Amino acid sequence: MNTAPAHIRIFHQGRTEWLHQRGMILAWLLWLVARRWHRVHEAKTTFSSLALADLEPGIEVGSLLLAAAVVWRCVSADAPSNAETFSLARPVGQAALWLGKLLFLVLGLVLPAVVVCGLDWRGFGLGVGQWLALSGTVMLVMGLIFGFAGALTALASSTRQMLALAVLGMVGAGVWLAMQGEVYHYGEQIPQEVEQQHASLCGTFVAALTALGGLLVAWWFATVPRRRILAAGLALLTLAAAPLIARAWRYDWITPPPLEYAKATKIGIKVGKADKEDKAPGRGLWPTLRLTGLGKDEVASILEFAPIDDSGAWPPKGSYSDLTVDEGGRDSWLHTDHTRALFKYSRPTTLWRQTIGNNAMYNGRRPLPAVLQQLRLKREDAITRRWRLRLVVHEMKRAATLPYREFWSQENSFLIRPGLRMEFNAFAWLRGAWEMHGRAHRLSAAVLPVESHRSAHVRGRDLSDNFLFVLEDPDLGENEALDPGLVQRARRFSSYNDQSRLWQVDENQGLEIRLWEPKEQEAILKTTREDWVNRLNASLWHAEERGTMEIELTPEQMAEVLAEPEPKTEVKKP
Repeated sequence: MNTAPAHIRIFHQGRTEWLHQRGMILAWLLWLVARRWHRVHEAKTTFSSLALADLEPGIEVGSLLLAAAVVWRCVSADAPSNAETFSLARPVGQAALWLGKLLFLVLGLVLPAVVVCGLDWRGFGLGVGQWLALSGTVMLVMGLIFGFAGALTALASSTRQMLALAVLGMVGAGVWLAMQGEVYHYGEQIPQEVEQQHASLCGTFVAALTALGGLLVAWWFATVPRRRILAAGLALLTLAAAPLIARAWRYDWITPPPLEYAKATKIGIKVGKADKEDKAPGRGLWPTLRLTGLGKDEVASILEFAPIDDSGAWPPKGSYSDLTVDEGGRDSWLHTDHTRALFKYSRPTTLWRQTIGNNAMYNGRRPLPAVLQQLRLKREDAITRRWRLRLVVHEMKRAATLPYREFWSQENSFLIRPGLRMEFNAFAWLRGAWEMHGRAHRLSAAVLPVESHRSAHVRGRDLSDNFLFVLEDPDLGENEALDPGLVQRARRFSSYNDQSRLWQVDENQGLEIRLWEPKEQEAILKTTREDWVNRLNASLWHAEERGTMEIELTPEQMAEVLAEPEPKTEVKKP
């Protein structure tokens, strides 16, 4: 009797597995769909009981257990060392048996997981590399599950041993999920720099690849040549080596380099009082310190401004910055200059009003005497030193302009750049105001950088993306610039929903905009709410980073910057 070709026997075994395990596979598909629905619902809602219940950890554990149960049923049907289990296989050969089961698990578990997860990757402008990396991380995690469960099942010689190993597997899954949470969330107990977080992430990825290879080889040895002792030793060695590799790994390939401002050589400074006849006085950081050469939509913010001490580190304690940390929980750093950059897009007679989320900490750039006082310097000492000015430049870019009615009554989303999308719910009457909730939704593969540069770093944090939501009333000639109020990226805020798992970034940074109907217009102009909504336009502006730069000022220049105030002349009363 001739033996069937290998590929026929492999496909026959895969078909046999499908006939016996199709109920479990259908349950797996339904679980994946329900899991995706819950993640989308949790991201889009803020105050619903389901969103506040925090079911995500339980759902993740359920996913692991269900996938492991499918692997157990598949492998135990033909486990070579287990005399208590039944047999599904015909005499197809041990190699074809193993490959057929592997094919079934890939098509029945891995492929559906990639397809369902891939539905959430659409609309983020990701390239082929990111799609392959995202798919690869899903395959890696699923491979770890059926590699671990398959090797243990093949090694168990009885149901009792299998149950004991299953309990150990559940404990290991809990430890693994805890490790994943520490990698992807900003730690509150032991804060880490971004480079340290990324190095840890790279280490766990390399360790997972090592574990996957070792477990699959152990499963192979337990099934095909039936060398249980060698397979058990290899599995134990793999599980012991993976944490050591993750802990010892130091190389970081994720963190991109910082962005230097490309036009830094064209930037000039002017010091002293501006000459009234100067046609290009520059943009004032202070009245006696101005910048020239910035683009028309570019805004400079002060990262650090302090004297240079050759014997100590720079910046010193007390250095001035526009971008201090908001202790109130908002991740806002925009200031009046960003609003002022938008003036040119409206009529010169337009009346502007702004509401920025960091009003409590930023009430305008501090005057120079206050900066000196913060540094505990007197003018006489300050003008004898060299000073350094570190700046970050952002360009205000229009992301969208729509009739306000579309924001008022429907959901909207706008792609800002690959991997970042702004999403807005419709307005709703909540807590005594009209509220529009939304999120800055970041999605990408964590092991492959989606951005070409790292954001500017200031005082222990990377500057997050910031936006202005501008309401435009062309009839009355009034504009209002609103800071959406993105929350800080920390777990303690309910509107910050970090669903990052499996070496993927899936982060929802919540925001809310609160508005009230213009009672004055209703009283004077006799307008209704519908008239107000239909009359307005709404624009979303993004502060896109252009890079950082440094400027040094000589003592002579600082003497003009810190010019002595002119003595006040007393006006004699007649």
